[in-house]
Amino acid sequence: MSSDDPSYQYGGEDSSRAPVFQEKIPAKYNTNTTLVREVKPGSNEINLDLTTAP
Repeated sequence: MSSDDPSYQYGGEDSSRAPVFQEKIPAKYNTNTTLVREVKPGSNEINLDLTTAP
């Protein structure tokens, strides 16, 4: 059974009552990232400058 199935149960209740997932990582560091780094065989060190909103 998939969570897309209307009969899916969350904690014994209808899945429509499940808590809404809130992404804590900003989209620019996740799904809408513009960060690109090349990874080669062997050891790699990748430093990314991450910032937080004031």
